[in-house]
Amino acid sequence: MREVFKGMIRDGAKSVRNLLGRCEGVDFDCKLKCDPKRGSLDRDDKLNLGKTLSAFSNSMGGLLLWGVDARRNSAGVDEIRDFVPIAQLSRFENDIKTMCVEALMPRHAGIEVAAIPDDAHAVGSGFVAIWVERSERRPHRNELVDKQYFRRAGDSSRVMEHFEIEDAFKRLTNPIISLEIQKYKGLNHSAVGQLTIEFGLRIKIKNEGAISATFPYVMIPSGFNLDRGQPVSEILQRSEENIQIFEGTERNIIHPGVTRTIACVSYPVSAQLVNQAILIPRDRVMPRTLSLRFGCYNSRIETATCEITTEEICSMFGPSISLV
Repeated sequence: MREVFKGMIRDGAKSVRNLLGRCEGVDFDCKLKCDPKRGSLDRDDKLNLGKTLSAFSNSMGGLLLWGVDARRNSAGVDEIRDFVPIAQLSRFENDIKTMCVEALMPRHAGIEVAAIPDDAHAVGSGFVAIWVERSERRPHRNELVDKQYFRRAGDSSRVMEHFEIEDAFKRLTNPIISLEIQKYKGLNHSAVGQLTIEFGLRIKIKNEGAISATFPYVMIPSGFNLDRGQPVSEILQRSEENIQIFEGTERNIIHPGVTRTIACVSYPVSAQLVNQAILIPRDRVMPRTLSLRFGCYNSRIETATCEITTEEICSMFGPSISLV
């Protein structure tokens, strides 16, 4: 989301409006101003500001965008539906900058505020984008309106549990996690003379540390299908800039020594079906090296690789498959 923030500064209101239909996530949140005709902050504006700054600072950082209406879609995720630019934009920007200094305890220097004018809507109106870095001084308490600690949970911010606050204060003891990838034979989809075989990947996160890992996530390259025959409960999925992101909710706690599945995806391979034999053109199956990124709350993003070879695909589907 850092690049999205930079794009707004560079390209202006157009880049904001191009986000129509985009979903909120663990690192992206949208807010409407209580009274968009006034630049000064109302009580609820201050509450929303402090709550989200605390949540981003205590999680993986993120982008907070004001003047954007995001509502629940059919999948239960907040999605950008409309834009309500803020009048008196300069006043609002200045008040936001002032509040950002006072919003958190301890103070967080990694917060940037940028006004995005939208003069095509009305002169002096627009949006405000706030970039929040993941803080090394966490946990940060919200000092505006109420004094609580927040963190991101999917596309929303929630109050931290007591054990989470304790873990954050003891963050030198972080979860030690690793990625496990199991390859399996997926489903076949056939039509007249045509066949699609699916090479499945079951992606798991293992906690090898001494404290619980919460809100696990994994990022994989685009091109894979969600394997709906292998559902994973309490996992949210979204796409962003050529990657697919699978994020656990507050119920996805991986205790020490436990391994938990976070995603099942499949890689489709087109083939021909001739007299019960599966024929795959050699140019349709290319060996791939996947780079996956993964992590959890209070951990750095880790990277793992996975090799998918032609030989593996052929051996998994048995003697009826061959390359032509």
